[in-house]
Amino acid sequence: MTAPPADVPLDLPDAQLPGVLGAALAGLYTGEPRLPARPGGRAAGLAALHAWTGAGYRERNHLSGNVSRLSMYLRHGMIGIREVAAPARHVLRGREQDEFLRQLTWGEFFRLVLRQEGARVLDNLEEPKYPARWTDALPDDVRAARTDLPCVDAWVTHLIRDGWLHNHERLWFAAYLIHWRAVHWRAGYAFFREHLLDGDIASNALSWQWVASTFSNKPYFMNQENIERFSGSRWCRTCTANCPFRGSYEELEARLFSGRLPEEALSGEAGAPPRAAPAEEPAAEVVPAPIQPTGLASPRVVWVHGDGLSVTDAALSACPDAPALFVFDRPFLSGVPIAFPRLAFMYQGVRDLAAARRAPTHARVGAVAGELAAFARAYGAGELHVTRNFTPEFTRILAGVRAAHPDLRVVVHEPERLTSYDGPVRRFFGFWKKVEREVLQGAPSPDAPRRGHR
Repeated sequence: MTAPPADVPLDLPDAQLPGVLGAALAGLYTGEPRLPARPGGRAAGLAALHAWTGAGYRERNHLSGNVSRLSMYLRHGMIGIREVAAPARHVLRGREQDEFLRQLTWGEFFRLVLRQEGARVLDNLEEPKYPARWTDALPDDVRAARTDLPCVDAWVTHLIRDGWLHNHERLWFAAYLIHWRAVHWRAGYAFFREHLLDGDIASNALSWQWVASTFSNKPYFMNQENIERFSGSRWCRTCTANCPFRGSYEELEARLFSGRLPEEALSGEAGAPPRAAPAEEPAAEVVPAPIQPTGLASPRVVWVHGDGLSVTDAALSACPDAPALFVFDRPFLSGVPIAFPRLAFMYQGVRDLAAARRAPTHARVGAVAGELAAFARAYGAGELHVTRNFTPEFTRILAGVRAAHPDLRVVVHEPERLTSYDGPVRRFFGFWKKVEREVLQGAPSPDAPRRGHR
C-alpha cells in the first residue's frame, strides 16, 4: 500500500497557508485552520528580538510588564539562546539583567533534566508533597472556558486564541487545575502542549510538575490578592463569582492540602493516571510516496525537526549544500492533539529557512523514519545529519531510520547551549549556582563541566 502524496509546498503565502496546509494535514490537528497570533520564522524572531528594548522589565511579574515574548522563537530554534543572551547583557542593567538571564537559564535547566530523565518527565518525578488524588481528564467547562470564573476563562481563551500566556497566568491556571479542581498535572500539560506556540516537553511538563510538587519541595498556589495585584485587578474589579481563591495563604493551604479532598477527586487514582503510549511508526507495508529530488545526488542529507527551524541550526550550518527534509509526523499527530496554529507556526519556520538556503529543502507529511530513509535513498546519500534533541520521539525515530536504512550513517550534531555545564541536575537553585558566572558574564567557569550537584 502506498501512502497518499505527502509533499507540502514551501512557497505558500500566508493568505493560502490555512487552506493548503490544512488540507495536507487533514485529520492531524485540532481547531480551525488559521494563522498563529504571531508569525513564525527566523525573520520574525529576529524582528521581535530587535524590537524588544527591555524597558520596564522590572515589572515582569505583572501581566502588563514588558516581557520579551521570545519563547516561541527560542523553542523552535528560530533564534538562538546565545543570540538572546548577548544583547540582554547590553540592553539590561543590574538586577533586571541578572533576572532576565536567570529566567533564560530555566529553559536550559529543563532541557538538561529531560536529557537526564528522558520519558520519565511525563510521570511524577517525585511523590507529591501532600495527599493528592487526581482525576485524569480536563473538565469540559475548563476546556470550553465556561467555569464562571472570569480570570480562569480568560486564561483559557487567551491560550487558545494567542498560543501564549504570561508566566504568571500559566502558574495560576496550573495551580487552579491541579489544586482546586484536583486534575492531574499531565492533563494540563497536554492542554498546553496542544495550544502553546512555545510548548515543548521539557519546559511544559516540568513546569506543571513544579506546581504539582512532583518536581519541587512544595506545591505552588496563589490567592485572590496575588491575582489582583499582578493582573492590575483586570478581573477582580468586576467579578461577582464566589471566588475560590479568596483567603489568606494559611487558610488556603489548610483548605487545599490538609487531606480533605474535593469530591470530584475521590473517583480518581492517586498519583499518575493512565497515559497513552507514544505513537508508533506505521506498519511495514505502508510505503512513503516517492520523493522527487530537486537537485543533484548528494553524499549527505539533513533532517530538520521542530527544535531547529533556522539556517543557524547546527546540522544545517555544517551541511549548507545538503538537501534537507522536515516531516510533519503523521503517527505522532494522529495520537497527540495539536492545534493548527502551532503547526502553521512551524511551517512558517521551515518556509523561512527554505528561502534562505541554496540547497533544496523539502517538507513532507508521513512517518518520519521512513520518510528520512526514503529521502536519503532518493538523493543517493550515505549520511544523515541532524541536531540532537532529548525527546523520546527523537530516539525512537533514529532507531527507525537505522532499521529502515542500515547502510545510512547518522551524524548527530550538538545543539547550541547557554552554559557548558554537563553534570547531573536536580533543582534549579543548585544548577544556577554552578552556571551563574558563566551566564551573567558570558565566560564559562573553569570547573563547570566537571562538577555536578545533587
